[in-house]
Amino acid sequence: MEIKNWTKLTGQKFDVMGASFVIMDTRIDNNDTGWKSLTISRKGVYNILDFKNGLDTILGTTSLPAGNVSQIRLVLGSNNQVVYKGVRSNMTTPSSQQSGLKLLINASLLAGVDYVYWIDFDASKSIIHTGANNFILKPVIKVFTQANSGAIKGVVSPTSSKALIFAINNFNDTIGTTQIDTATGFFLLKGILAGNYKININVTNGLSKDSTKSNIIVANGQVNDLEVGRQCIRNRCQING
Repeated sequence: MEIKNWTKLTGQKFDVMGASFVIMDTRIDNNDTGWKSLTISRKGVYNILDFKNGLDTILGTTSLPAGNVSQIRLVLGSNNQVVYKGVRSNMTTPSSQQSGLKLLINASLLAGVDYVYWIDFDASKSIIHTGANNFILKPVIKVFTQANSGAIKGVVSPTSSKALIFAINNFNDTIGTTQIDTATGFFLLKGILAGNYKININVTNGLSKDSTKSNIIVANGQVNDLEVGRQCIRNRCQING
């Protein structure tokens, strides 16, 4: 999972020329495992007005188990500032340095799928000029996501085949590989870009023959659940479907 930031300006008049936040931590709440800090790309000062018109930046990355996530929190440091009509001033950020800016997600994550979350910060509504050189942050932020990969899963039987599973694209490049679970026969190829693949089953126990299934479609945000034959028929492991 990646967390990115970008900024938009609505139609109202906005004379702030710079808005610098000191980002110290980015946390995400998984309902099953609790709060987890992301691996932050760079702690420090970000001028959020640099990230607009399609330009964004990665704030952090992490791996999470499948399940529900409820919110993201951005924990800010001190010395957050704005530049207003050429004058640099401190900006008050209530609670953002303790509990963090709370951003609701309420999404379900699938195993094997890579997600990117964007923090859509409306600067012109979030930075309030209270008079003179006094500013306060009342964040207006929307979080949206895009799954940028899919996954392929299935079960091979018998498990004694100890099969290796390969996902191969149309250029005959191996994109993903894994070995079945020798107890259950389950396999999951994750982080596969959208496209058309063939799946090779490479049996390693010498008792069965390899097999291939073509035209396996992977879509972003989806897991293609293959129906794999319950047994290796005539010494050949088959993928049905």
